[in-house]
Amino acid sequence: MSSKAVLMISLFMISALAFPQTEKGTLIVSGKTSLEFVRTSSKYSQYGTPGPSSSSEMNSFEFMPAIGYFVANNFALAFSGNYSHSVVNVYKSNELVLMPTLMYYFPLKSSFRPYVQAGIGYAKATEKSDYRQDSYSGPAFGGGLGLAYFINENISIDLGVELTRTKLTYSEDNNSKVTGDNLGSAIGFTLFF
Repeated sequence: MSSKAVLMISLFMISALAFPQTEKGTLIVSGKTSLEFVRTSSKYSQYGTPGPSSSSEMNSFEFMPAIGYFVANNFALAFSGNYSHSVVNVYKSNELVLMPTLMYYFPLKSSFRPYVQAGIGYAKATEKSDYRQDSYSGPAFGGGLGLAYFINENISIDLGVELTRTKLTYSEDNNSKVTGDNLGSAIGFTLFF
């Protein structure tokens, strides 16, 4: 057996002995991120005759920090933020969501711990192009599920799926509203103190 395989098996066995620290009174600090690059192109044709073509590029970055406190075993109250920045061709958008969040870690005697979370808060978004900038704000609702792998009792690697719904009002006209859903996946780390 190769030395790399022996090392990986040893690390896994050692980490399997480390049970997570999700007891009442524990402080948590986490950070997750998502990065996406998409390029699309399309070509139109009718009856076999080529027509116009188009392409677009989208780049997006999302950062989701949180700080919380376990108010009971496996049950934490956290304050989380979500900042996202996207660029699609000449359009840029930024969104900031701030919300108190409830988190629950399922009590398994394993280094792998599934978790669920839900929250309600406030969102502010701006959209900008070469000739215009618009601003929106309003309530936000969010939830998600994930799996935390505890490297040791104080550090976990988190992989999750989150849904955030916003109901925003245009800053210059209260009758103009935008509802948005953002479903995404993220990977990050959580520290337990």
